[in-house]
Amino acid sequence: MNQRDWEWEDLLAQKAREREELLKKRAKLHQEDLKDLKAKEVTEEIVDIGDDDGDAASKAPEQAPARIAPKQEGRKKGKKKKVPVFLICYLVLLLVLTVLAIVFLRGVYATMAEMRDNEPEAIVRQELSRMSDETIAQLFPMNPAYEEPAQSVANLRAYLAEEPLEVRRADKNVYDICRGGEKLFEARLKTIESVSHLGILNYDILAFDSFAAGDVRELYHCKIIAPAAFEVRVNGKDALVPAAEETVEGFGDAGAYVELPKVYTYELDALTAEPVIEITEDGREIPFTMGEVIDVASEGGGGERFETFEAAGIDFDAMLFATQWNLFMTDDLGGDLHGYWQLAPYFIEGTSMQKKAYDWATGIDITLTSFHNPPVISNERIYDVIRYGEDAARYTVYMQKDMTLERTGENKTDIFESMVYLVRVDGAWKVANVRGVAEE
Repeated sequence: MNQRDWEWEDLLAQKAREREELLKKRAKLHQEDLKDLKAKEVTEEIVDIGDDDGDAASKAPEQAPARIAPKQEGRKKGKKKKVPVFLICYLVLLLVLTVLAIVFLRGVYATMAEMRDNEPEAIVRQELSRMSDETIAQLFPMNPAYEEPAQSVANLRAYLAEEPLEVRRADKNVYDICRGGEKLFEARLKTIESVSHLGILNYDILAFDSFAAGDVRELYHCKIIAPAAFEVRVNGKDALVPAAEETVEGFGDAGAYVELPKVYTYELDALTAEPVIEITEDGREIPFTMGEVIDVASEGGGGERFETFEAAGIDFDAMLFATQWNLFMTDDLGGDLHGYWQLAPYFIEGTSMQKKAYDWATGIDITLTSFHNPPVISNERIYDVIRYGEDAARYTVYMQKDMTLERTGENKTDIFESMVYLVRVDGAWKVANVRGVAEE
């Protein structure tokens, strides 16, 4: 080992000694700090227990730890721990958020309930369910001439309850009440207050205002057309003054010479249900089909039917006139003026029927009929004889007229079926009109 190595070992040994001395100094200082701390704690303990004995206070500090060391250790174990400030703040924040959430949810629930209660259709349907009789009477017209008011209201209530009513928005705060797509009346609401929440949720506080009549002004309407001689009763009541009257059709202008039978038209409006209708003539019930229009004046309605002229008490050769008129139409009657003078006694001078026959006899059209051999009449019959009072009647005649055309040799059958209208003037029956059945 050389000199340098020895010097190095001496240096290491010296460093080790210095380090050991430093550690000892630190240990000693630590022991002194512990001693001072214990003495301070003992002094505080004595003050806490309120010992006023002067001798105990003058005892040497080094004796105190031996007497109170066990108590000092127990006091440290029973000492309360402090709650962190962060935890307290967190709990407070959580409580505040919970309260706010409850308040918010209650507000949302109240808002939703308010919006539900202000739903327009719900408001309208609630009012529909409690409509008064007076309201119904204002919305729909009633006809007290044929229906009792109480019965009309009952009919209307039944009508409104037959099927679900539709509520359709027509305008702001105006809603149509419809049934089967048809508007019955209107429901009108009013705005009490406009509400806005956070500028996002906006709605109106609504209240019912009134009902107003709509397009449908009556539920049932019926028109009855019947001869004046017929008795008409509606719901057990006699029909009122007719809305219109006219003479029986088909008699042309013969009304200027005789009193023609009249036909009345009764308008049954503003009914709330299908009425019970009775139509009679001299106690005899007249059959009819129920509908919006009941016409018992057509097809000879209003007159008394007979099978023969003899049964009807009419002195008139109905078949002779019909045959002559049929031949006259095809220029087969013969005689002066194409046979017009044979027919002239049947007409009232100056009437449209007399002029019609004369114009045919003197016009060019009669000369344009096809040339043919003398026709053969067959299958003649008279039916549906109807007498209207004392001075008017009608009958229907049918016959076939067979002929052969000279130019082509073609056999042709002409069917004649017409209604002949008669009036009695000065005791004699005259022809007022001839109308083909196809014209009716």
